[in-house]
Amino acid sequence: MKTIFLFVSSEVYTSDLLRTEYIKYLSSKYIVVVLLPFSKSEIDSLNYYQQSNIIYISWPTESRFWLTMKSLRLLMINEFDYLKNTTALVQRKNYAYRLGFRGKFAYYFFRLLTKLGIKITANFCTKLELLFAPTKSSLFDNLLKRYNPRALLTATPGFMRNEAELIILAKRKKITTAAINFSWDNLSSKASRMRKVDYMIVWNNLMREEALNIHRYQPENIFVSGSARFDHYFKEDPKEVTREEFLKSKGLDPANKTILFSTCSPGVFAENKEVIQNILNWRLENKLVNYSNLYIRLHPKDLQDYQKFKGMKNVFIEKGFTSYQREGTDKKLLEMSEGDLMNLKYTFKYCDLNINCASTISLEACAFDLPVINIFIGHYYGRYHYKPIVDSGAVKLVDYNQELLEAINTYLKNPEEEKSERRRLMERYIQLTDNLSYKRNVDFLTKIIN
Repeated sequence: MKTIFLFVSSEVYTSDLLRTEYIKYLSSKYIVVVLLPFSKSEIDSLNYYQQSNIIYISWPTESRFWLTMKSLRLLMINEFDYLKNTTALVQRKNYAYRLGFRGKFAYYFFRLLTKLGIKITANFCTKLELLFAPTKSSLFDNLLKRYNPRALLTATPGFMRNEAELIILAKRKKITTAAINFSWDNLSSKASRMRKVDYMIVWNNLMREEALNIHRYQPENIFVSGSARFDHYFKEDPKEVTREEFLKSKGLDPANKTILFSTCSPGVFAENKEVIQNILNWRLENKLVNYSNLYIRLHPKDLQDYQKFKGMKNVFIEKGFTSYQREGTDKKLLEMSEGDLMNLKYTFKYCDLNINCASTISLEACAFDLPVINIFIGHYYGRYHYKPIVDSGAVKLVDYNQELLEAINTYLKNPEEEKSERRRLMERYIQLTDNLSYKRNVDFLTKIIN
């Protein structure tokens, strides 16, 4: 059997790759050496899928070189400036100022080059990395000698510094590189941090066009698989819980409509508690056309205290993920187990509308024909990847006061509103709904591995 290296850069992607059918199917075709940025004892405690063809190995990241390159890429690269709105460019300046004198100098120097019409590309930065990056030869070379991999597979094309390191090391050794690309906005919102891999696997034709037009991939090096991240949404299960069973398990009344509020990272939107309080006030004052349950799903980075809302009638708050303590630190790994993933499926299936802030959840909700309300948070809705969502008409963009009340009442009264727009959005972005995206994703490897 041929061997491949699979590097999973963070717990965001371990949930997608190591807690689903993906790793099971991949290991039925190849010997899979899974490299993870965790200690060996942490890997052992996480209880990932075990099979004779899977070897889990710790890949430490200690070099400051990649932190430096992250900063330089953000400050240097100007070929993607057309993808950014004005506020995003201001944020780059603010980031430079936080770095101190060197950051300021670099910012103004590279802005001057931009004004002179000198284009600095991501590929140019990758060439610098190939020349100057530390080799870590003892560790990587030993792995190559021991396992002789035919390809390196990564969750994204090098956005995390440890992932970038492996891609550069593989390129130096002429090992085929491929990216699964599990997030729909990677190719635009993180374009400057991208290391061009040999092959790209994407969700849909829109992402394929981004790979072609933004990053100048050749058509034969891009594969459309559907979103393996969403496969579980379309999996038929004869033992599936009913709406009544699910809502009762959360302490919610199945006789009521259910409003799902997905909180935002406080760094993006700090008024999550104000939104909750507004909805509860409207419910108390009978301003909602239907008395409704309130299901609050917390963002993984949302560490605010919601204690005052716990225990309220027909209010449920959940994290929706499994937390693991990091070894020797006060940090935690936040993953979604198979049970967490199915819980999220039922959440979308049995709620009646969703409120979120410029989140991928908007797409997921549309997969279940769930009406979507986006709370306005400024420049985020003008970003290259999200503006088409707003322009599609599939979501309502509102403030979190009177406009939110009106939008909630509109959807409680008429959930069919924007139904066709939601369907079109799902067809464009999710595209394939047969629960086999993971299989196509793996099967594409046979075309590129000798």
